[in-house]
Amino acid sequence: LQHLSAKIPVKSLHNPPALQQLLAQLPVFQSLFNGGTFVLGGQGETLAAFSEGPVAAPLSPADASQFQAFLRSDQTEGVFLADGGSILMATPVYAAGPSPVGALVGVIRLDAPNFLDAIARSRYGVAGSYVLYSASQRRLVAASPVPPGTTLPSLEHLLRESPGTSIKDDHLGSESLITHIPLARAPWHIAVSLPTQEAFASLRELQGRLVWAVVAPSSSMTRGAL
Repeated sequence: LQHLSAKIPVKSLHNPPALQQLLAQLPVFQSLFNGGTFVLGGQGETLAAFSEGPVAAPLSPADASQFQAFLRSDQTEGVFLADGGSILMATPVYAAGPSPVGALVGVIRLDAPNFLDAIARSRYGVAGSYVLYSASQRRLVAASPVPPGTTLPSLEHLLRESPGTSIKDDHLGSESLITHIPLARAPWHIAVSLPTQEAFASLRELQGRLVWAVVAPSSSMTRGAL
């Protein structure tokens, strides 16, 4: 997105057909975004769009407010969840002045195959789970499957946690090893939870072996003395 946005000719920002042609000539770029790519103006209006499926305006009124706040922030990249359940990735587009006049936006639909499917297919251990969530928007982004009889932590439970690793009772009241990690390239966190019974199973097994290694020779010596 950043590489391409820097190459958009300024004059084409006032020439929607030229922008449309530019987007259409980038099949590898398009393959990264299953919801299409857009050039949006400063108010969130669509200047050009390309998608293999039906093209719809990517921003709701609430999304447009977030988008405009991003343009005012002087950030070089923005990632947020749209109202419709898609991920929007944006990078500013500049004309002559220091302020952006719009942005190049890629849309990733979460209801279609996407790069986050690896989380949805993965399970941490036997009873563990992954949850990717946006604290600022108070919404879940993706989560792993869970074994029968368990549930994922609620969003309210996750929002109360601080970054780092700790042992706490999870949302079901069971003791778990929980790690929260903020992501560097998006305003999101990933939480990994694993019951301590499973997390420390190998350690308990090792402890048991050490105890047996100490007790067994002592027992042999006692029997020999008798």
